[in-house]
Amino acid sequence: MTQLVNQFPVVALLGARQVRKTTLERLATQKYKDENQAVHFFDLEDTTDLTRLANPKLGASWEGFALEEIIKTCKLREEDTFFWGVHQQGELDLLIFKNGKRIGFEFKYTDSPKFTSSMKLAKDVLKLDELLVVHPGNAAFPLENGVRTLGLLDAIIEMQPK
Repeated sequence: MTQLVNQFPVVALLGARQVRKTTLERLATQKYKDENQAVHFFDLEDTTDLTRLANPKLGASWEGFALEEIIKTCKLREEDTFFWGVHQQGELDLLIFKNGKRIGFEFKYTDSPKFTSSMKLAKDVLKLDELLVVHPGNAAFPLENGVRTLGLLDAIIEMQPK
Protein backbone atom coordinates (compact mmCIF):
# COMPACT_ATOMS: atom_id res chain seq x y z
CA MET A 1 0.00 0.00 0.00
CA THR A 2 2.77 2.46 0.91
CA GLN A 3 4.46 1.70 -2.42
CA LEU A 4 1.24 2.57 -4.31
CA VAL A 5 0.88 5.83 -2.38
CA ASN A 6 4.46 6.74 -3.28
CA GLN A 7 3.96 5.89 -6.95
CA PHE A 8 0.48 7.28 -7.67
CA PRO A 9 -1.20 10.53 -6.58
CA VAL A 10 -4.51 8.73 -6.04
CA VAL A 11 -4.94 5.34 -4.38
CA ALA A 12 -8.27 3.62 -3.76
CA LEU A 13 -8.95 1.00 -1.13
CA LEU A 14 -11.92 -0.89 -2.48
CA GLY A 15 -13.87 -3.73 -0.99
CA ALA A 16 -16.81 -4.54 1.13
CA ARG A 17 -16.35 -2.98 4.57
CA GLN A 18 -12.80 -4.08 5.14
CA VAL A 19 -11.70 -4.12 8.76
CA ARG A 20 -8.96 -1.59 9.58
CA LYS A 21 -9.16 0.08 6.15
CA THR A 22 -9.01 3.56 7.69
CA THR A 23 -6.06 2.58 9.88
CA LEU A 24 -4.23 1.18 6.87
CA GLU A 25 -4.72 4.34 4.78
CA ARG A 26 -3.56 6.61 7.61
CA LEU A 27 -0.39 4.52 8.18
CA ALA A 28 0.42 4.50 4.46
CA THR A 29 0.13 8.30 4.16
CA GLN A 30 1.73 9.33 7.46
CA LYS A 31 5.02 10.23 5.71
CA TYR A 32 3.22 12.88 3.63
CA LYS A 33 1.52 14.38 6.65
CA ASP A 34 4.88 14.53 8.46
CA GLU A 35 6.27 16.49 5.49
CA ASN A 36 3.24 18.85 5.58
CA GLN A 37 1.97 17.64 2.20
CA ALA A 38 -1.73 17.57 1.46
CA VAL A 39 -3.46 14.24 2.01
CA HIS A 40 -7.17 13.85 1.37
CA PHE A 41 -9.38 10.92 2.27
CA PHE A 42 -12.72 10.16 0.67
CA ASP A 43 -14.88 7.70 2.57
CA LEU A 44 -17.58 6.45 0.20
CA GLU A 45 -19.76 5.59 3.20
CA ASP A 46 -19.67 9.18 4.45
CA THR A 47 -22.42 11.46 3.08
CA THR A 48 -20.17 14.55 3.34
CA ASP A 49 -17.51 12.95 1.13
CA LEU A 50 -20.13 11.68 -1.31
CA THR A 51 -21.49 15.22 -1.61
CA ARG A 52 -17.99 16.49 -2.45
CA LEU A 53 -17.79 13.89 -5.24
CA ALA A 54 -21.10 15.06 -6.72
CA ASN A 55 -19.48 18.29 -7.96
CA PRO A 56 -20.34 18.74 -11.68
CA LYS A 57 -16.74 19.72 -12.43
CA LEU A 58 -15.47 16.35 -11.20
CA GLY A 59 -15.82 14.61 -14.58
CA ALA A 60 -13.71 17.20 -16.38
CA SER A 61 -11.19 17.28 -13.55
CA TRP A 62 -10.88 13.50 -13.53
CA GLU A 63 -10.47 13.36 -17.31
CA GLY A 64 -7.68 15.98 -17.17
CA PHE A 65 -6.00 14.13 -14.32
CA ALA A 66 -6.19 10.78 -16.17
CA LEU A 67 -4.79 12.34 -19.36
CA GLU A 68 -1.83 13.80 -17.46
CA GLU A 69 -1.14 10.44 -15.79
CA ILE A 70 -0.96 8.69 -19.18
CA ILE A 71 1.36 11.37 -20.56
CA LYS A 72 3.59 11.11 -17.49
CA THR A 73 3.61 7.29 -17.58
CA CYS A 74 4.60 7.25 -21.26
CA LYS A 75 7.31 9.86 -20.54
CA LEU A 76 6.03 12.04 -23.38
CA ARG A 77 7.03 15.61 -24.06
CA GLU A 78 4.31 18.17 -24.73
CA GLU A 79 5.19 18.25 -28.43
CA ASP A 80 4.61 14.46 -28.61
CA THR A 81 0.99 14.67 -27.46
CA PHE A 82 -1.90 15.65 -29.68
CA PHE A 83 -5.58 16.55 -29.39
CA TRP A 84 -7.75 16.10 -32.48
CA GLY A 85 -11.15 17.54 -33.22
CA VAL A 86 -13.51 18.42 -36.04
CA HIS A 87 -16.01 21.20 -35.30
CA GLN A 88 -19.32 19.70 -34.11
CA GLN A 89 -18.40 16.23 -35.40
CA GLY A 90 -15.93 14.58 -33.11
CA GLU A 91 -12.79 14.79 -31.05
CA LEU A 92 -10.09 12.67 -29.49
CA ASP A 93 -8.70 13.56 -26.06
CA LEU A 94 -5.17 12.30 -26.70
CA LEU A 95 -3.23 10.90 -29.65
CA ILE A 96 0.23 9.45 -29.17
CA PHE A 97 2.69 7.50 -31.29
CA LYS A 98 4.18 4.56 -29.41
CA ASN A 99 6.35 1.81 -30.89
CA GLY A 100 5.31 2.82 -34.40
CA LYS A 101 1.58 2.69 -33.60
CA ARG A 102 -1.06 5.39 -33.46
CA ILE A 103 -2.87 5.09 -30.16
CA GLY A 104 -5.87 7.24 -29.32
CA PHE A 105 -7.29 7.85 -25.86
CA GLU A 106 -10.71 8.94 -24.74
CA PHE A 107 -11.18 9.64 -21.03
CA LYS A 108 -14.68 9.10 -19.69
CA TYR A 109 -15.81 9.62 -16.11
CA THR A 110 -18.33 6.80 -16.18
CA ASP A 111 -18.34 3.17 -15.13
CA SER A 112 -19.84 1.97 -18.42
CA PRO A 113 -18.32 3.78 -21.41
CA LYS A 114 -20.06 3.36 -24.76
CA PHE A 115 -18.76 3.45 -28.33
CA THR A 116 -19.73 6.78 -29.93
CA SER A 117 -19.85 8.19 -33.44
CA SER A 118 -17.06 10.58 -32.38
CA MET A 119 -14.85 7.60 -31.55
CA LYS A 120 -15.64 5.96 -34.89
CA LEU A 121 -14.79 9.15 -36.76
CA ALA A 122 -11.48 9.57 -34.89
CA LYS A 123 -10.55 5.91 -35.46
CA ASP A 124 -11.31 6.10 -39.20
CA VAL A 125 -9.88 9.55 -39.99
CA LEU A 126 -6.71 9.17 -37.92
CA LYS A 127 -6.27 5.49 -38.87
CA LEU A 128 -5.70 4.56 -35.25
CA ASP A 129 -4.13 1.21 -34.50
CA GLU A 130 -5.92 1.23 -31.18
CA LEU A 131 -8.37 3.41 -29.30
CA LEU A 132 -8.39 3.09 -25.51
CA VAL A 133 -11.36 4.40 -23.56
CA VAL A 134 -10.05 5.01 -20.05
CA HIS A 135 -12.47 5.21 -17.13
CA PRO A 136 -12.20 5.24 -13.32
CA GLY A 137 -13.48 1.69 -12.86
CA ASN A 138 -11.81 -1.71 -13.05
CA ALA A 139 -13.70 -3.30 -15.95
CA ALA A 140 -11.91 -3.96 -19.22
CA PHE A 141 -13.91 -4.97 -22.27
CA PRO A 142 -13.93 -4.49 -26.05
CA LEU A 143 -16.31 -1.94 -27.54
CA GLU A 144 -15.57 -2.42 -31.24
CA ASN A 145 -12.74 -3.80 -33.35
CA GLY A 146 -9.60 -1.99 -32.15
CA VAL A 147 -11.49 -0.12 -29.42
CA ARG A 148 -11.48 -1.24 -25.80
CA THR A 149 -12.10 0.12 -22.35
CA LEU A 150 -9.89 -0.20 -19.32
CA GLY A 151 -9.58 1.40 -15.93
CA LEU A 152 -7.02 4.13 -15.33
CA LEU A 153 -4.74 1.96 -13.20
CA ASP A 154 -4.68 -0.77 -15.88
CA ALA A 155 -3.99 1.85 -18.56
CA ILE A 156 -1.05 3.20 -16.54
CA ILE A 157 0.37 -0.28 -16.08
CA GLU A 158 -0.08 -1.11 -19.76
CA MET A 159 1.50 2.13 -20.98
CA GLN A 160 4.62 1.88 -18.81
CA PRO A 161 7.77 1.60 -20.93
CA LYS A 162 9.03 -1.97 -21.10
